Amino acid sequence: MYRIRISWGCNSNCSYCGIKKAIGFHKSKSLEQVVEEFGRGLNNGYNHFVLNADDIGAYGIDIRSSFSEMLDKLTNNHADYKISIANLSPRWLIRYIDDLEEIFKRQKITRLGVPIQSGSSRILKLMNRYHDTKKIKEALLRLKTAFPKLSLHTHIIVGFPSETDEDFKKTLFFIKKCNFNAGQINPFSRKTGAEAESIEPKIPEDEINKRMNYAKKFLKKAGYNVMYKSKVYGLLFDKMDSNI
Repeated sequence: MYRIRISWGCNSNCSYCGIKKAIGFHKSKSLEQVVEEFGRGLNNGYNHFVLNADDIGAYGIDIRSSFSEMLDKLTNNHADYKISIANLSPRWLIRYIDDLEEIFKRQKITRLGVPIQSGSSRILKLMNRYHDTKKIKEALLRLKTAFPKLSLHTHIIVGFPSETDEDFKKTLFFIKKCNFNAGQINPFSRKTGAEAESIEPKIPEDEINKRMNYAKKFLKKAGYNVMYKSKVYGLLFDKMDSNI
């Protein structure tokens, strides 16, 4: 496995996150350097590449390039290899969906992580994240159609301040409708200085635990393997028939 870090920092303002203060604003590696590192990996015999970044979809916005241009360069090669991408924020998925659809048809990108965090538009607004869940679902299904063997992963937060039982269940049905191959569900945790600290009402810990247990049963019924790791790693789930 050959890892390539394509950028550092983050320009998003998710209300639950305290990381941005530590990592700073986004800064992209040059497109030439990314392509050079990729070529070096191929020449050294690697066939699995993992692209890393704090806000991976923001790649290129500071250097007159783009995330889709970078992927076009890396996938336009007839060699036998695959690429994994983690943590593509939905806002970038929507922004580049037309380009991504064509790129994924090349069947080089085999694993994509899109952390939706919630299936409720109301909660996503409070999280300061892209919140048109209909467009997110349509984009994910377009990629699945472009490359049916694509392994889609996600990340969910349960118990965000003011989350209702209806909001929570919308998230579970969203997972099912989008046919994610795997993902992780974590209970909400407060970050000192994060905007979410001021959002009320807070969800009691016993209610969050109740929802985590419900999620486990729901996902098992939907055909997923589900494993509880810890309070930090939460629930991990994956499709029983998926090769991930």
